[in-house]
Amino acid sequence: MKSDQKWIEKAVAFINRKLDSIHNIPPVLADRTLKTSALSFLFLFVGCYMGKQMKSTQFLICSVAISIYGFVQAYRMLRTAEKKEYETLIGTIYEIKGRHLPGRTYKVRIRMEDGNVSQLLMDKRHKLQVGKKYRFYFSNRQEVLTGIKDIDAALNIDSFYGFEEIE
Repeated sequence: MKSDQKWIEKAVAFINRKLDSIHNIPPVLADRTLKTSALSFLFLFVGCYMGKQMKSTQFLICSVAISIYGFVQAYRMLRTAEKKEYETLIGTIYEIKGRHLPGRTYKVRIRMEDGNVSQLLMDKRHKLQVGKKYRFYFSNRQEVLTGIKDIDAALNIDSFYGFEEIE
């Protein structure tokens, strides 16, 4: 009886620790985790339904594999956010180059509070404005692949997690 009570107390303490760590996750990372999980669940649900309707085992297996990959990515993002294994860059955008040129990316120059300047290669889907202050979230696992800044920035696909405007 006492061992059952201790086990329940340990389980409740574990759940409380996990909930506290989840509440401390930045909204950008929590949003990305939630969207990845929802999309993976949708792939699983629709893929299983269509696989059964078409009587296709291969379609069913592919759908399950894609959804498992999505759930693993969401779990990795959640663990990264819980352990704070990400880098942040806070600064004001003072220049944007290449927004109206052909291509998928444009260059953003950011001035941090300490006066340092940084340049980011951003996807054109991200709408940033000059003069506003932003917080950018990046992975700690950025790799130097070629030594050329623009190419390395383009090849480090999973290194950018998101941004939020700071008021």
